[in-house]
Amino acid sequence: MRKRNLTGNSKTLLSKQLSSIVEKALRSKDASGAWKRPMAVKALAGQLGVGYQSLAYYLSARNNIPAFILPDICKALDNFAPLNALESRAGRVAYRLPSLSGESVGRDNVKAIQKLIKKVALALEGLSNTLEDNLVEECEFEHTQLQLHDVIRECVRLESLLELLRDGVEPDAAPAPPPHPIPLP
Repeated sequence: MRKRNLTGNSKTLLSKQLSSIVEKALRSKDASGAWKRPMAVKALAGQLGVGYQSLAYYLSARNNIPAFILPDICKALDNFAPLNALESRAGRVAYRLPSLSGESVGRDNVKAIQKLIKKVALALEGLSNTLEDNLVEECEFEHTQLQLHDVIRECVRLESLLELLRDGVEPDAAPAPPPHPIPLP
């Protein structure tokens, strides 16, 4: 009796999607004139500590990109779109938490809260404009989505700040907390 595949073809589609996203990020990182894929893949493989051929197989979707290496690929390329694709598949959204050191948060918490209030106002105004005609066009959706994501990022940042203050840690001295996913409503 043959086992039923619970994921159907979506596994291969997700694998191809992740490989394509990484390939595009790799291409844009090496945007200096002519695109030389083998050299860029070799450089990335060296940075990650994996074999060139293995990485080439991952990028061609011949082999799945291992979960343990995906965060390192995203960091190396400074592009978190592959992780966003996985989060989206799981029905979640995750944000990178900024370091809470420096002047932006540690020295003046009131300014951070004011910044959040301004971003919330802009996002709500954008949302109101988007829903005004009961028709959401692609450009309206993208613009409003970006504004809402900015607000969510600020809320997560302020939540981390509050946790540090609750624990009696000065924000300037605290290491950046690990990112935690935020469930979609």
